[in-house]
Parts: sequence; structure tokens; C-alpha cells
Amino acid sequence: MHHHHRAENRQHRAAARDLAHGNVVGAMIHEQRAENIHHRHQTHAMHRAENRQHRAATRDLAHGNVVGAMAHEAAAENMHARRDAYNGRPFAAAAHQNRAANLAVGTAAAVGTAAAIGAAAAAPPVVVVRPATAPLVVVQPAAYNVVQPRVAVVQQPPIGVAVVAPPAAHTNVAVSVTGYTDAPGFTAYCLVTQADVNGQRLQFSSQQRFSHFVDLHEKLRHRQPAIAARLPRDFPLPKAMFNGGTQLKEERRAGLEQYLRQCVAAAPAGLPPILVRFLGM
Repeated sequence: MHHHHRAENRQHRAAARDLAHGNVVGAMIHEQRAENIHHRHQTHAMHRAENRQHRAATRDLAHGNVVGAMAHEAAAENMHARRDAYNGRPFAAAAHQNRAANLAVGTAAAVGTAAAIGAAAAAPPVVVVRPATAPLVVVQPAAYNVVQPRVAVVQQPPIGVAVVAPPAAHTNVAVSVTGYTDAPGFTAYCLVTQADVNGQRLQFSSQQRFSHFVDLHEKLRHRQPAIAARLPRDFPLPKAMFNGGTQLKEERRAGLEQYLRQCVAAAPAGLPPILVRFLGM
């Protein structure tokens, strides 16, 4: 942090010297360099803060603290939204903000349920883990990248027993990229995923931009080494300078579908949360 601060101050001092000698162009160049250093520092700081929240969520989940993991994931999504907004990506920022809101709603619901059960108990509650007795009810998003809250129905426990429903296990996952939707300035690709959840075959849908696929690949490489070992090191599809015509978009649709199927096949023990959220599950 101090290194970035010193480099930025050096550029400001150089700009002041140039301006004192009448070198307006040189002063503008140094000020722009100072701004670039400040921008990189802020972006890296927000990225580090986001990763700290992800690591904290992983630790909480490893210790069985599902509510704490959800709270840290919500904080990470909020930080990602701030970073996207700072870098001029409003659509991506809105998507991450929406995910953070959904996680916050789920966290509040889980905390409220545990508090209500605890208040009704006559003796200190015994915390046990019980599988959910009903599948998740998922509402298909109608608009681009809108993640709807998920509702889990849990059997009413006896007084004095707090129930923590484990995350749903998605098995026999089949994913397809069925088409694309053109929007001003970008193209959103339509994802349809079918999976067995708690004994029922459910279908999920979401829409993702090409840049979101690239971001997913980078997150899998850094956070899921076992999956990344079975995927190409670099994202397999190049980023075109322009959106291109129908043929290019169709080729990209087929390539993105093949890539997602590789991701699913690379995780036989269960999809990681990053991929579950990406598929809208």
C-alpha cells in the first residue's frame, strides 16, 4: 500500500514541477499517471478484500457455520459489485449486488428461524443437522441476470431442537446454452440447466455475458484447483473486438456450452458454489 502511495505522490510532485516551469503537457501526463496508479491500487485493494471474504466463508462452511458462510459470501458479492461499479461495469455491478441481496435475505431468514426456535425452547437447545424434507423451489428469472431468492421447506422440529438444513446436492447435472439475447452494447447467452435436487428433477435458467464466463474461468482456476486441473489454463474462446454477426455468436454459443459441460464433468463430487450460482441454481 505504501509503495503505491509513494509512487502516486512522486507523479503528483513531478506534475507540480512541470507546471511551475510552464510544461502543461508534462504536468497532465504525470497527473494521468498518478490517477492510473490510484485506480490500480483501489482495484487491487477491493479484490483482496473480496478474496478475504471468500476465504472466511470457506472456513465457516468447513466448521458447519452455514449462516456465517452465507454472510461472508454476501459481503464478497457486495465488494465485487463495488469493484465492477468503480471500473465502469454497471450491469455486472447490478448482478453482483442482486446476488448479495439474495444471500442477505437467506441469511436473515436462517437467523430468524434459529432465533424463533431458541426462544420457544424451555431448555438449552441441542443443535442437530437434519436433511431438508422438500426440494428447493426456484423461480425462473425473467430478466437478464436476475437471481431470484430460493426457498427451502424444512420439517417442523420438536421444541428445543434447532435444525440447520444442509445445502441441496445437485446431481445428474445437464447444462445447455440454448441461445442468446442481444442488448445494447452486449450479448447475453441463455443457460438452461437440469439437475436432480433432493429426489426431484428441476430446471434452472440464467443469462450470462461472455465476460462473465471469462470471470468464472479465472475464479475456478484460483479457488478450485482440482477442477482447474481438468480445464484449459486459458479461457478456450477468444474475445472478439466486436460482437460480430449471427455466425460468430452461434459459434460462441456452442463453444460456451462445451466449456460449461467440461466444468460440470470436472466436478464429479459436486458442483462448487461458484458454478452453482453461475448456473442460477
